[in-house]
Amino acid sequence: MGNYLNPGNSGFEAIRRGPYVDKTGLISLINRTIGTKQNLTCISRPRRFGKSFAY
Repeated sequence: MGNYLNPGNSGFEAIRRGPYVDKTGLISLINRTIGTKQNLTCISRPRRFGKSFAY
């Protein structure tokens, strides 16, 4: 029998209470710059950002 990986959604609820940054505008920026002379885009993030969730 397999292991159930999400026995409760308390972690998910904790994440939902935190701030959310919508970065979908980056998709249109990247699409506009593809195929141009300015086709290099740097999208930085803090070290280890999004790698794990800890309390």
